[in-house]
Amino acid sequence: MFELLDFNENPNLGVFCRANDNIVFIRKGLSKRIKNKIANALDVKLIELNIADATIIGSLLNFNSKGAVVTDFIDDEGLDIIKTQGFNVCVISDKLNAAGNDILVNDNGVLIHPDMDDNSMKMNRKEFICRAWKLLIGAAAAISFNGSNPVFSALKKDVQEDPMTQKTKFVHKWILNLMQNMDEHLDEEAKTNLLEECGRACAESHAKAEALKHKGDLDGWLGVFKKWVGSDNVQMEDNAVRLTYSKCLCPIVQDHPPLMSKTYCNCSRGWLMETFETVMEKPVEVKMEDSIMQGGKQCRFFVLFEA
Repeated sequence: MFELLDFNENPNLGVFCRANDNIVFIRKGLSKRIKNKIANALDVKLIELNIADATIIGSLLNFNSKGAVVTDFIDDEGLDIIKTQGFNVCVISDKLNAAGNDILVNDNGVLIHPDMDDNSMKMNRKEFICRAWKLLIGAAAAISFNGSNPVFSALKKDVQEDPMTQKTKFVHKWILNLMQNMDEHLDEEAKTNLLEECGRACAESHAKAEALKHKGDLDGWLGVFKKWVGSDNVQMEDNAVRLTYSKCLCPIVQDHPPLMSKTYCNCSRGWLMETFETVMEKPVEVKMEDSIMQGGKQCRFFVLFEA
């Protein structure tokens, strides 16, 4: 049944009520006419509820057929009303506690605000499989409880296929802030040396063993590089090697949006210095000609050495 409705001349229905296939929680104080319209249109049991004297219960509560998530300033009376309906109740103790705004849920899964603390969601993970998505999703969308809604299916697919996990986003943001602070507080020599040493340490952990296999054999080492980046991307010139990467090879930031400080790419310079010096048994100089992290289409490095 379809019904046009407002709550005391306020058209934002989702702010003042929250429903599943069996129950609708509505704010207290609505007229009998409005309550009858809701009950008849949805064919569900109607429960009146206020949360800490607030009428915007649709913004502060969300639930599926098994459990409910509610803001932490709900009082004992409100909790008892929800529990009486047979729900397991998760009370969110988080700065983002508007459960109806920050959570979108049905019986198959839940999408939550990406900044919500994992420790806030203490409900059984079989019932609430929390995955990060985007801001204010509960306020901006609604889904059917059987999960057949094509919009939910599309969102679910997007969440599952999104390579940018919360942890990865945090790491990217942390590194970006680190680079900005280094650029602000360190001189060029200090920050260059620091990142070069980071790159050398990375090479020690991952690539130096392979480089040692080709000690004194530059052609063999370049053969390894060709396998990594493609034959056309490794060019031998007079006392120099030109390397081209079609994508950033740093596993920490390779899927980070471009335009990071050029300071970071000194780490790659250090990595190349350590590996080429291991192979050639003498110092080398590495120049960076272009970088994807700085908006370039490719990463290009020039490794120079004495004859």
